[in-house]
Parts: sequence; C-alpha cells; structure tokens
Amino acid sequence: MAAFALLLVGMTSPAIASPQAITSPVTIQTFAFSPQTVTVTVGDSVTWTNLDPTQHSARATGGSFDTQALAPSGGAKTITFNIAGTFAYVCAFHPSTMSGTVIVRAAVTPQPTVAPTPVPTVRTAQPTPVPTAPPTVAPTPQPTDATTAPATTAPATNAATSSLPATTAPVAVASPASTANASPASADGGPGPLILGGAVAIVLGLAALAWMLLRR
Repeated sequence: MAAFALLLVGMTSPAIASPQAITSPVTIQTFAFSPQTVTVTVGDSVTWTNLDPTQHSARATGGSFDTQALAPSGGAKTITFNIAGTFAYVCAFHPSTMSGTVIVRAAVTPQPTVAPTPVPTVRTAQPTPVPTAPPTVAPTPQPTDATTAPATTAPATNAATSSLPATTAPVAVASPASTANASPASADGGPGPLILGGAVAIVLGLAALAWMLLRR
C-alpha cells in the first residue's frame, strides 16, 4: 500500500511537471470520454472536465491515478504523468460503459550539440633540394712542342794549322823585273802572273817553314 501511495503521489505531483509541459483536455459528456485515447509525454498533464448533469470520475484500472468524483456540469481534475507507460481507466460510477486510455511517452532528451573538433593543420616541410655537383671535366692535355735545340757545331780545327807554331812566314815579293820577264806564254792564254806569283809565294813559305822546323 505504501508503494502504491508513493506511485500515485508521483504521478499527480505538479512539482515534477516540466515548464514546457502540455495539458491535454478530455471531456466527459453523454457518458463518454472524448477523446477516448490521449497521448502525452512524460511531464505532461491530462484534465478531465465533466459536462454531464451527473457525476463521473476517471480511475486507472491498475490504481495508478484517480480523479475522484467530478461534480456535474463543470467539475474538473488535472493529473500530471511522470512515468512512461499505457494507463487504462474507467469511470468509477459507470465502469461497464465508460472507459479510456492515457499513453505516456518517454521524454526525448535533446542531444547536446557538440562542436566539431578542429583538425589541426599539419604543414609538411618541403624537402631541401640537394645541390647537384657539377661534373668534373678532365683537363685536356696540351700538345708538347718538342723543341730541338740546334746542334752546336764545333768549329773545325785545321789540324795542320794547330800543330804549327804561329809564325809568320816571310813572303817573297816579286820584283818588277820578274814581272817584266814573264813568259810570253801568259799572254797567250797560259797561267796568269798572279797565279804564278801565288805559287812562288807558297813554295817560299813552305821552304821557310821547313827551315824553321829543322832548326828546332
């Protein structure tokens, strides 16, 4: 009984009603509930209003709620539903002919709006280009000009002259008489007087040289 009382208090407690709660009306007229089935959300309320000239009520078949007797021609009662479920009810004074149903849906909890997490921007470092070494060019060998040194020619030495002492041989001078007495053959195309004089000078020189050598 204590649990049932707590349930009944919880369903009818206005303190639990949401500020956005909706109250759905149900009229009792001509011994009928209109609308016969009403759908609400947890936290919403239902108000029964008796418009008949006789008293009526709305009592859950499971005993979860009860409006008690509603006075004729305007008696009303509001009940707040804080538990989801389907609740069938009847009029306590006319249970066989008057019935209805209250469907209580669970409250929809709004999903919190979650701001998208910004994706960090990853900056990829550009690769440092590796400098390309210039190709090594092999030096072109320079043609070598072979310079041929001129051969040094030693001055020829007159063996005969170097072996002789530097002595000036007396040169015989031909007299004019000898020139005058020249053979007439020279005028006839024979050897000239100069050639004959030179031959004589050579013979005299050789004779003088031989004389000097003999003296040594």
